[in-house]
Amino acid sequence: LSTVHAAVTLTAFGIVAPVLVGWYGTVGLVGANCLAMAMRSLYSISFAAAYFCRQLISMQEKGTKMEERKSPLAPVEAMGKMSYLLRKMLPRGFILLLFLATHLITNQTRANL
Repeated sequence: LSTVHAAVTLTAFGIVAPVLVGWYGTVGLVGANCLAMAMRSLYSISFAAAYFCRQLISMQEKGTKMEERKSPLAPVEAMGKMSYLLRKMLPRGFILLLFLATHLITNQTRANL
């Protein structure tokens, strides 16, 4: 995980950072860091969801017979379980609403300074 994690981040940062620094200076460097962090976070979340999805499926299959597990709908069921796990990991709507309110208040305060 850490090798792929580093490769994805360094490649993206190595390509994006010089361009953004050239256009926006130090603000571009911060933006490139934010982009690299977002990519690392997305990769980690997808890895964790896939891992826990496999764990959930294996726990549910312990009680089933071998013939019952070979369902043609297995990939669809796995995607459903993965989306369920991703929804459980992401912030609730109320938290996102609070972030939006904080953002709007901060922008309004900056405009009035």
